[in-house]
Amino acid sequence: MANAADQYTLHQETPTTGSNIPAVTATGDIDFNKRYADLTPNEVAYVKNQYEKLGDQDEPPYPINGMKPLMNDIVRIQSVVLASGDLFATVSIDAKGDGQSVKFYQIPDPEMTNPIAFVLLKAKYKPALCSGQPCTMDFPFKMKFKVKL
Repeated sequence: MANAADQYTLHQETPTTGSNIPAVTATGDIDFNKRYADLTPNEVAYVKNQYEKLGDQDEPPYPINGMKPLMNDIVRIQSVVLASGDLFATVSIDAKGDGQSVKFYQIPDPEMTNPIAFVLLKAKYKPALCSGQPCTMDFPFKMKFKVKL
């Protein structure tokens, strides 16, 4: 787990009306702007730790443009639904890096299911590598939503 100093933040794209300061919309242990190839060894280990067993030649799938585009799209959904709670989903990513299906384990509001599935499926991913070869693997996606009044 990263230290508080290692936390990264994602800010609103446009500040709330009446403010010039974009609010923090998400925090995480990995820089949202980084692609998998740009992650530090510690960040790669953090991502790989989300999987039960990956060998030295194995890599998990990862959004081609980093997590920021996914997070921004899902934050926009949250700004409409205003749900609180945990989101946990997995996206099955094929050997070409395309999302094939989404499975939800936790969702704070059923109204979010279809829009979030759309966001996760439309994204392009770096395919997983199994023994150095592209393969199908699930990509876990987790977020915690809080509504601040």
